[in-house]
Amino acid sequence: MKDAIIAKLANQAADYFGDAFKQCQYKDTLPKEVFPVLAAKHCIMQAYAEYHQSILAKQQKKFGEEIARL
Repeated sequence: MKDAIIAKLANQAADYFGDAFKQCQYKDTLPKEVFPVLAAKHCIMQAYAEYHQSILAKQQKKFGEEIARL
């Protein structure tokens, strides 16, 4: 898959995990162990998106942007 597509998908997944985390905070039916998992997955997907955006910047010879995203 191309890095741009992977970055967009990972960014969207991070948004979904963030939304799920926000929605689950107001529910008492879920176990407390779910919250750190959702927060971690949100951060992981954001990092994954930034990593693939940095690869895309490297291919376009935008080295400053590449370093900033890493």
